[in-house]
Amino acid sequence: MPDAISRQQESIASSHTQATGPPAPFPPQMREQRATVEGLVDAVVEGYHAGFNKSIHNYSQILRLFAEARMQVGAGTLAGRRGPL
Repeated sequence: MPDAISRQQESIASSHTQATGPPAPFPPQMREQRATVEGLVDAVVEGYHAGFNKSIHNYSQILRLFAEARMQVGAGTLAGRRGPL
C-alpha cells in the first residue's frame, strides 16, 4: 500500500510541474513598473536606514552617559550631595 501512495504522490507532483511549466517572461510594461517600484522601495529603505542609524547612535550615547554617571556615583564624587540628583 505505501508504494501505491508514493507512486500517486509522484504522479501528482509530475502533473503539477507539467501544468505550470516555466514562468512566462514579464511584458515590457510590467518590467518598467517593477523598476519604478524597486526604485521607490530603495529610496524608502535608504531613508529608514539613515534614521535607524541615527537612533542607534543616540541610544549608544545615552548608554555611555548613564555608565559614566553610574561610575561617578560609585566612586563617591556625588556621595556628599544631598537631595535629588
